[in-house]
Amino acid sequence: MNIKKILVPVDDSTFALKTAEAACQLAHTLQATVCMLHVVDPAILAIGAETVVYPITEVGALLEGGNKLIADINEKLKTDVRIESHVLEGVPSEIILNQAKVWQCDLIVMGTHGRTGLSHLIMGSVAENVVRHSNKPVLIIPGKS
Repeated sequence: MNIKKILVPVDDSTFALKTAEAACQLAHTLQATVCMLHVVDPAILAIGAETVVYPITEVGALLEGGNKLIADINEKLKTDVRIESHVLEGVPSEIILNQAKVWQCDLIVMGTHGRTGLSHLIMGSVAENVVRHSNKPVLIIPGKS
């Protein structure tokens, strides 16, 4: 397998940097490019303390926040790996799967929140959906150590 492009979806969780670091280490070894992606989902349901309902008028602010998030992660990485940064709007798992095809990525590296029980049942798992539906290999970096 020849891995030249790695898709790395990131969110605003505390371990997004850990996921990006792992992806960049792998990209450095393989001399691959990293496509870092943040997906803004304006249709988030208000379930639990980690989520908020956003009025449609706030999407622009969320997109701007996504750009800042990726810029902050890139600044902390201090890597020589080529990183392309993207912020898109939509359903996270669908956008990740679609962009992996569009950008012709060879691998997806993503973190997981490790939710269980009711929050997993209601919110689902972006990582789980990507693993189930991807035709590309997916490397999962656990959020909990």
